[in-house]
Amino acid sequence: MSIKSLLICLGVISTLFIASCSKTEMVMDTIPDMDPDTTSVEQIINSYTMTPNLLGALPISVDESSGVAVYTSASYWTHNDRGDKAILYLVDETGTKLREFEITNSDNEDWEDLATDSDGNLYVADTGNNDNDRQDLRIYIIPSVDLINTTGVASVINVIYEDQIAFPPSSTNLNYDVEATVFLNGFIYMFTRDRTMPFVGKTKLYKIEAIPGTQTATLISEFNTENNENDGAITGAGMSPSGEVLSIVSNTRMWVFKNYQEDEFFEGDIDIYTIDTDTKIEAVGFIDECTVVFSDEKKGNRGGNLYNSNICN
Repeated sequence: MSIKSLLICLGVISTLFIASCSKTEMVMDTIPDMDPDTTSVEQIINSYTMTPNLLGALPISVDESSGVAVYTSASYWTHNDRGDKAILYLVDETGTKLREFEITNSDNEDWEDLATDSDGNLYVADTGNNDNDRQDLRIYIIPSVDLINTTGVASVINVIYEDQIAFPPSSTNLNYDVEATVFLNGFIYMFTRDRTMPFVGKTKLYKIEAIPGTQTATLISEFNTENNENDGAITGAGMSPSGEVLSIVSNTRMWVFKNYQEDEFFEGDIDIYTIDTDTKIEAVGFIDECTVVFSDEKKGNRGGNLYNSNICN
């Protein structure tokens, strides 16, 4: 049995309460290395319930927030899903719109997430691929110096998956829809949203260089989430300022990875949060090492809001 398969079988052993998150289980297991002469590998998995703090409603013009990135500690970029103009919206910590930025060489085919680097450059992932048949996937790069304006021309990364040969592939291999991206050490990491039929609950992790031009996305690992689509389909990702904490989210769950080596995210310790919400979480970003910000999709009288939560307590 593989290490990853063993991890999925871990059990539950303790309970405690913290500020906005109640810890419902903690699991620790020691997994032997293949080489008996080396030190064993230890991975800690904790499970929590999280009640996010409501910050405020997003602008009426942002009714389908699909990505979020921290601009300053008190302002965040977001955008709509497919079909909107190629506009980024800067909002404050109450969700109030501060201004807009339009990418003049994009048409928002299916924007899905935002990532930012330590210099404040913004990466807009036009990588939504519900039917797994797109061959025009792009990531737009906006230099930080341009973000003070209202319009700008972005550099473009054209994305090709190294292992996709059919457009679309078979129904059991529909795992080329990326709705979650982060930046780390000169690379953009892309997490797929599983659209297989039947749904299996797996996200694939790809890696590309964060430079303009055509980039082939290398598959570096996979991770099993949940076998229920609402809980297990990945909709967003965020990286802490230090690069030492990664989060991925579904509509109802968040996985936080820590203590990993380089980009072996899934081999690190894992905090799993069940998010206490009746809406669909679509995006996550880090304000600091301990505070995450969420946005969700507006459906009827629910959602369309900005939230935050502390993940260190």
